[in-house]
Amino acid sequence: MKKTYLGAIVGPIPRDLGKRLKDGIQLEDGYARADHFRVVEQTGKNYLVEVTLHEGRKHIVRRMLAEAGFPVERLVRTGFGPITLGDQKSGWLRRLSNTEVGMLMQEVEL
Repeated sequence: MKKTYLGAIVGPIPRDLGKRLKDGIQLEDGYARADHFRVVEQTGKNYLVEVTLHEGRKHIVRRMLAEAGFPVERLVRTGFGPITLGDQKSGWLRRLSNTEVGMLMQEVEL
């Protein structure tokens, strides 16, 4: 199931960072590949990047970006499959709607 993250990193970042992440980064426990990468915002040397992947290994986004030379200063998961965080505050819980439950079940083919 795809997972989407926003990460804060310090640049400058090379134009090919997205391609490198999509092609795969060698980690100590094997290759990890991003499905999607984009720069969301840049302020000076500070970048907010969005990374989407299907992997579920421990700290995988942090490890991928660190291996590429960009340690993550802050990381937030903003999506899990068809569910997005939206304007929900970090750490807050909410019930999933029936529609969201249905979308998750469809995603895992139940």
